[in-house]
Amino acid sequence: VNGDGGVLAVPLLDNFVEKKHRQLADKKEMTKDEALKLIKNTLNAVVEREITTGDSADIYVITSKGIEHEIFDLRKD
Repeated sequence: VNGDGGVLAVPLLDNFVEKKHRQLADKKEMTKDEALKLIKNTLNAVVEREITTGDSADIYVITSKGIEHEIFDLRKD
C-alpha cells in the first residue's frame, strides 16, 4: 500500500490478512481471487474517505509464474 490512503488501508488489511486483533480468526491462507477481491474492496473504501486518491490503482500480482498487472478504476463519477 502506497500513498495517502495507506493510513486507512493498512489497518483494514492487517485485520483481514494478518488476522490482527481477531481472537477467533481462522489461519487459512486466502486464495488469489479472495485476495484480489479484498484489495479491490479496500481500495474502494479508501477512495470514499480520502479525496486526494487518484482515479485508478495499479495492482500487481507476483507469483512463481510471473507478474500480472491490472489497472483498477476507482472513480466512477
